Amino acid sequence: MNNNNLLTLWGSPHSLYTGKVRSYLIKKGLTFRELLPANPYFQNEIVTAVRLMVVPVVETADGEILQDSTAIIDQLEHRYPDNPMIPATPIQRIVAHLLDGFGSQGMLPAAMHYRWSYRTEQEHFLRAEFGRTIHHGSNREQRLAAGASMMDYFNGFLPTLGVNNDTISAVEAAHEDLLDALDTHFQHHPYLLGGHPCIADFGFMAPLYAHLARDPVPSALMKQRAPNVYRWTERMNQGLMIDAEFFDHPPEFLADDVIPETLEPILKLLFADWGRNLSPIHSSPITGYRKIVTQQQGK
Repeated sequence: MNNNNLLTLWGSPHSLYTGKVRSYLIKKGLTFRELLPANPYFQNEIVTAVRLMVVPVVETADGEILQDSTAIIDQLEHRYPDNPMIPATPIQRIVAHLLDGFGSQGMLPAAMHYRWSYRTEQEHFLRAEFGRTIHHGSNREQRLAAGASMMDYFNGFLPTLGVNNDTISAVEAAHEDLLDALDTHFQHHPYLLGGHPCIADFGFMAPLYAHLARDPVPSALMKQRAPNVYRWTERMNQGLMIDAEFFDHPPEFLADDVIPETLEPILKLLFADWGRNLSPIHSSPITGYRKIVTQQQGK
């Protein structure tokens, strides 16, 4: 299927982890094409090889298949060491991995909540997005019907993430606090660790792009409350560039292993809302939210 030494990204616009890998490939400067699972080749070859209907998957020019967003990035960083996306210095490196984990895992409740708790308000958009992923053809009604069928499967994930009527207010408040902190940070820096993207940015792109910047309800919230964050999601899908507003910002990590001061409030929110889940004792994605903990202590 591959030719001309291209990487092939099998994914979809509305897929959380496809957004992570896509932005990595763009910022890494790797040549790739993106194809949808509706392509018969995906069904006949990729699903057979992976033994699972899942995206993203990256297929190399020689037919090797890489699956799982973190594993894909790790493998490609090893194969293409130029323009590294992992900081070389110890403090920045561990902070980058921590932020990657929080974005990739800790923000799942918020991402899934804003998609599925507001399903009615954004039903037509979601049907179209899920439909274009799995239905090949130009029949509009058939595509929307295919999308609706697939949505019914994913719609049931909220309880396993701890999202319910008792926790929704805490999830939304925490997300709004994070948007505020990120909006301030991206007023000062184009990326999380300064002037160069890294795995922290890709981890945050997972929830903040496909779910929270594209779905109508959370997208409107982001644009109105945190326009600098929305601009960052656009920046993360563009090639190596310096925004006009950051023309004087060096395109590199901060010197001397320094963490941006504006990142500190984001790290505080990370530990308040997700820190308990770093312990194997607390395995639920939702138990770490500070507002829920406070409510429990007050009972």
